[in-house]
Amino acid sequence: MVSQSAAPSEDTAWQVAGSRRSRRRNPAAAGSAGMPLCHGGLCGGGAVSSAKSVASAAAAGVYETVMEEVLDPRAVEKASNCVRERASRLSVSAFAKTTDVEVHAAWEAARAAALCSANSAASASTASIAGTDLMTDLVAPEKGRIVCLGIGSVVASAASAWQLALALHLAETLGITDRAWADPQMRAADVAVGEEFGFARIDPSVAPDTAAMAKSHSGPLLLFMPHCDRALYERVLAANWEGGEICLNDEGGFLAPVAPPLGRVVLVGNSFKVYSARDELFPTTVPAAPEVDAGSRLDRPVHNVHTGRLLQRLGPLAHERPLPEFEQCPEAFNDTAILTFSCEALIVEALAGRHGHDTSNGDALVTSIAGDE
Repeated sequence: MVSQSAAPSEDTAWQVAGSRRSRRRNPAAAGSAGMPLCHGGLCGGGAVSSAKSVASAAAAGVYETVMEEVLDPRAVEKASNCVRERASRLSVSAFAKTTDVEVHAAWEAARAAALCSANSAASASTASIAGTDLMTDLVAPEKGRIVCLGIGSVVASAASAWQLALALHLAETLGITDRAWADPQMRAADVAVGEEFGFARIDPSVAPDTAAMAKSHSGPLLLFMPHCDRALYERVLAANWEGGEICLNDEGGFLAPVAPPLGRVVLVGNSFKVYSARDELFPTTVPAAPEVDAGSRLDRPVHNVHTGRLLQRLGPLAHERPLPEFEQCPEAFNDTAILTFSCEALIVEALAGRHGHDTSNGDALVTSIAGDE
């Protein structure tokens, strides 16, 4: 089950505590009794304001420690063989066949959105030239990226090994060569295992706000985040939510709105429907988005959305496809889904929030806002 946590746990673990029976936690980052400082991902309300900064600082410290560790080649070989064997088993499983169909459909939609985004500026420029065909000289986006957050230690956890195996399988089937991952619990052996499969380690203290953002010319982004803490989803949503913009040509003529980066994202993670159901049952415990660190890219105004509850706001816009049950290791992917966001819905939501319009009629809204501009 997914967590209702309000902020990243102070033990720097991005995974929901107890979401996997086989997950081993970092003893050095646990409480005096060897238990996580934030049981079940449920932090006390008083810790919300400082939890993110504490976790970020701790994550940075862990990142430096990992770089200084002595590598154990035997552990790397054993874990690599385990991930490779599980990826092979996944590739011929009914679970993967069903998942592949859904992910491929979502990926193609994200690629189309990336193509539109990559060419919006070019279209605006060429539209001002009389007789110019808007479909000429279009920029083709790159093949895309995969970023994995919160997988944990594949050396210590069987479920983590299954998760990396699925991420590897999806990257291979989609032809993604730009691969990265981050987790405060990763050790030197985990880093080496990831590198063997093309996953570069990124600093976990900044990964959710930078690497997890769909960049305009980098193609679609596959975000792989099963069982991560709710606050991490809030950070990732904020990183991919910049509000809608109205694209005008040089003469001030209205062309089209540009969707937020979230339209170019395929998210494999916790079910937002489960979060929504819990929010309805316990409305007074709905956590707010984490506060923004000074100097962060999120420190600038983003149409008044970075201080709100983005998951609660954007969840209804998500098209969610639940993953089938995975019998070999149920705790690896329980309550996990494939989530995408249509550009049209995001544009309406972004522009309505920016201009205070009613969202009931999307076409009328866009036309009205174009007139406002």
